Amino acid sequence: MLRLIKKIGIIFIWASLLFADLPIIKIISPLEEDPIFANQELSILGELKNGRKLTVNNNNVNVLNGLFRVKFKFSESGYRELVFRAENESGWTEKRVKVISLITFPDIKGTSYEREIEVVSTLGLFSSYMGTDFYRPRTYVRRYDVARLLLLLKGVVPTAGYTNIYQFPDLPSVHWAYPYIQLALNNDLMNPVTMAEFAPNRMITREEIVKFFLQFYQNLHETSRDYYRDLSSDNAEHRRISALAAQGYFPLDWIQEDTFYPNRPINRGELAFLITRLDRTYAKIKETYVVELPRYRKSLLSEPAQNRFEVRLKVISRDAFAIECSPDKSRKPLFVEFQISSDKEKSLVLLMDDGQGVDLIHGDGIFSGVVNMGRFGAGKIRYLYKLFDEFNLVYKVGEGALRFENGAVIND
Repeated sequence: MLRLIKKIGIIFIWASLLFADLPIIKIISPLEEDPIFANQELSILGELKNGRKLTVNNNNVNVLNGLFRVKFKFSESGYRELVFRAENESGWTEKRVKVISLITFPDIKGTSYEREIEVVSTLGLFSSYMGTDFYRPRTYVRRYDVARLLLLLKGVVPTAGYTNIYQFPDLPSVHWAYPYIQLALNNDLMNPVTMAEFAPNRMITREEIVKFFLQFYQNLHETSRDYYRDLSSDNAEHRRISALAAQGYFPLDWIQEDTFYPNRPINRGELAFLITRLDRTYAKIKETYVVELPRYRKSLLSEPAQNRFEVRLKVISRDAFAIECSPDKSRKPLFVEFQISSDKEKSLVLLMDDGQGVDLIHGDGIFSGVVNMGRFGAGKIRYLYKLFDEFNLVYKVGEGALRFENGAVIND
């Protein structure tokens, strides 16, 4: 047994000495990311230890005092591997460096969406501003910008012909986007603003771009949970926006606040981000470029305990109940719309401060109304509430459930 241990030890020492003499290849610059992103050119500075010969993709590399520098020019963008191989008397070592060459622009360096802009430009989905050498990431997106993009995302060749010709006073045939817009209209990818107006120069808002992109999101489920204060959970389109935010489809800037700003126009940088997170585009980027772009998921609205909506039902008579709530103390609601329903019945009650003789102390912040619970029958009862501000605008929406049993209301 002792002899066997000694033999294993000798073999281990011999192997260690052997592999210790193998060449070592180290990349000094750029930082050795996986992969390395580059543009039309890439310069690599490296170090070679214990090596006598170095090649990259079977081409000899000059090594001086253990250092080497190699430069590459890429005529085409895309993914590639650089194979470094070093040799000496003990054997050889191989190092594979993954490189992605992307189209870039001088005005996007250091911006929030630099990588997304480079990717969508390389994919040919969205490119430079008006054929210039610049991208203009902060320039707002117009309706004419979206026409060609939707065609490419849908797989419709932008040069294809179209059957119908739509006439709009604001869309002359000399407009550069005229054929794209006509083709988008023929394929039901866009609609005019009115029967007599297409508005090609109108800026695209956050809510509008989500509507355009809805067909490109897979397995999208609506959510009635609150993610933004200015979106309503009883609006189907708003529920989809919230679901997209929760699943990581939006830029970081769009989820850092609890306000969505649906009417805020989007810029070309934000559009690049949205394109790269569309399901098919996202999968293609991962497959073609072997890179997974980060996703930012919005969390549910978190509110201080004193600002949470709480509902209470108090018995007045056999079937009559007083609905009472204390809305956000940080705001002064005008009134509360309270919709209560079961499988049998549905009722809408407006809750007012000091309303209907139930809440007798005006200005105490308690809103109330009266409802006949006998109409709903026993069982689970759902409710939906909307809070209106002093401008008669909805600023908060929520929902919940109660149970009506033996003449008593129980929070579900």
